[in-house]
Amino acid sequence: MGSVEAVAAASGGEWEFYRDERGIPVVKLEIHNGGDTPHERAMVLAEVGDLLRAAVRGDLKPYLDIAHIVRNPLIYELRWKLGDEYTPTKLWRLYFGWHSNRGPLRIALKFGSKPHGEVGLIVQNGHIDEASARYKLWLKRPQPGSIT
Repeated sequence: MGSVEAVAAASGGEWEFYRDERGIPVVKLEIHNGGDTPHERAMVLAEVGDLLRAAVRGDLKPYLDIAHIVRNPLIYELRWKLGDEYTPTKLWRLYFGWHSNRGPLRIALKFGSKPHGEVGLIVQNGHIDEASARYKLWLKRPQPGSIT
């Protein structure tokens, strides 16, 4: 899968954020509500913003910033490990789909923290499954310029 990560990391492109059936940008809300304190939320927003801008420029590093998900080959993840002297270290993930035939377009599907250890795998799998379900719904919606 190495070439897949390399292409996705270097491709650049725009972001779209998944909205639920009511039009609510749930992933943007997940990002803005990430963290238990105002300090942690500020760290999350800054780091997510930096990595999203790097993705647009095509400056991601395969395996460090971005990884292909084995559980669902259509889903990728951006990874963060955040913490400082005031905030315990947490692992954060943004799951997304990528379409080179649309610009390339990245659709942000799910954002959340992943606990360390065995529990983290259970939480991570739940996040991937939620991202996969959102992706299926997104793929079914009418695309701009299509006739419905």
